[in-house]
Amino acid sequence: MADGAKLKAAVFRATQPEGADGEGDPSAIIEIIEKLQEHPNLIVEAVKNIKARVKDKNRAVQLLALDLLDQCMQSNGFHFQVHVMKKVLPRILKFALPNKGTPQLVNVKCASLIRSWTEYGADGRMADFSAACKELGRAEEKAQLQRAASSTRQGASPPSAGLERERSPPQRGGDEMREPRPQRQGQMAPQVPVVNLEQARENLALMTSMMEADAVNVRSNEVLAEVALLCKGCQVALFNQIGEVTDETQLQEFLTLNDKLTEKLEQYESAMISTDHRQQRAQHISALSGMPSATESQSTLSDGRSFDTSPATDLRAAAEGYNEEDELAKALAESAAMAEEAAKTEQAHAAKQDDLI
Repeated sequence: MADGAKLKAAVFRATQPEGADGEGDPSAIIEIIEKLQEHPNLIVEAVKNIKARVKDKNRAVQLLALDLLDQCMQSNGFHFQVHVMKKVLPRILKFALPNKGTPQLVNVKCASLIRSWTEYGADGRMADFSAACKELGRAEEKAQLQRAASSTRQGASPPSAGLERERSPPQRGGDEMREPRPQRQGQMAPQVPVVNLEQARENLALMTSMMEADAVNVRSNEVLAEVALLCKGCQVALFNQIGEVTDETQLQEFLTLNDKLTEKLEQYESAMISTDHRQQRAQHISALSGMPSATESQSTLSDGRSFDTSPATDLRAAAEGYNEEDELAKALAESAAMAEEAAKTEQAHAAKQDDLI
């Protein structure tokens, strides 16, 4: 009980900003690490106390508590890491996710810890660390798409536009450098085709039904190839229209449908690769079956003399005529006959030994 109270006091001192630098007591950090190494039964209590400081309303306290948690993770090994994974990791992930109202410094610190803790996920017992890092990556990608859509709605140029202007080199004409020519009036710029959600859903449903109906002959199905090309065009068009969507519900529909199209197109490509492998294997087997047998190739001697041989047995016919139960019965009968013969030989040998005695 006294050790628990001392541990709680040490956690408070280590996470309490003091002095001009706003750092905690470094001696308290050393005390906590040494106490946990001497008394592993206090790990649960330590994780509980540090988690309470991570949830504090003071941003400075939160940052110090996160640093303390990371140092204890590195110094106290597997058992401490497992308790953090079960009790604290969900809270750290929540602070790391974008658009959750978390103070920026705390958000950046938590995101950094989530990524650095991925190495613990190499142990299958702590796979939650790897899963948390993947979830954070997906959330950040989604937030980036939403920010791009929002900036487009507000009339700001997308980030790629500025990059293209920077990358485009000036054109040389004679001995002087000049900027690229502006687009002439009346000249139409290439436009990305516009597609609605219903049309994309119909193409996706058609492709799904065709793949389920003819899963074997994917490569030879030209109609399916055309439908797959339509779905690819829908995917490109949807992705280019995301920036113009103003309704949040419709934006979510665009993103969901884009994911489904990507998944189905990946399945189609995998089926195409699998069909190629099956065709190559069939051609290889067909080529092998047409080769002359070893018995036929040995029917003519090196000096030119030949002798009659029985026709080679077709391997496929032999395989079809093979009966496992019959072969097993024959093998057992042969084994029993051999055992009986060996017993008779043993008895005869014993009788000769008795005669000699």
